[in-house]
Amino acid sequence: METVYTDKTIIYGRFKMKETAELLNKTYESLHIRAMKLESALSSGGFDCSWGWYNYYGADQKEIRYYPLPVITVHGLGNLFLELNSCYFTATYTKNGLLSLELEKLARLHRFEIYVADDTTLTVFNPSDDISEIRTKVFSVGCESFGICVYMPSEQDLNSVREVLAEFRVPEDMIEN
Repeated sequence: METVYTDKTIIYGRFKMKETAELLNKTYESLHIRAMKLESALSSGGFDCSWGWYNYYGADQKEIRYYPLPVITVHGLGNLFLELNSCYFTATYTKNGLLSLELEKLARLHRFEIYVADDTTLTVFNPSDDISEIRTKVFSVGCESFGICVYMPSEQDLNSVREVLAEFRVPEDMIEN
């Protein structure tokens, strides 16, 4: 069945488009302000940062996100992804870099996942795993690069975000960019 457009449909369509554009603008304005504040706070805290808008694949590679979101690159460390209602940090470490972190302590303080960098579907550690097995699991995997995804506190608490990033900092030769 063919759709017949009348003057009424065109006017209604234009109204909906304007309403949608206004909603998108408000949403992206909020994301923009959050990214600017967080980048400024991180820079003033000694982190070398830059940010931009990126679209990317979702966690399971089946969910493609075509819409862009702000990503703050913390040079020499990793990336902060600002979702519409959350924030998370990702980094790729060498095996030695990952093992140099106080993983057991960090697992008690923060929710994070460790995965094989070359295959993000291979999870090595997730928040529901036994903390005492983190190192054993990392050693048992025959790869040299691991990704980590840290679920961040609200970026409204800028000091907390800086503290979390500092806890996951290792020498740059142990980070894979």
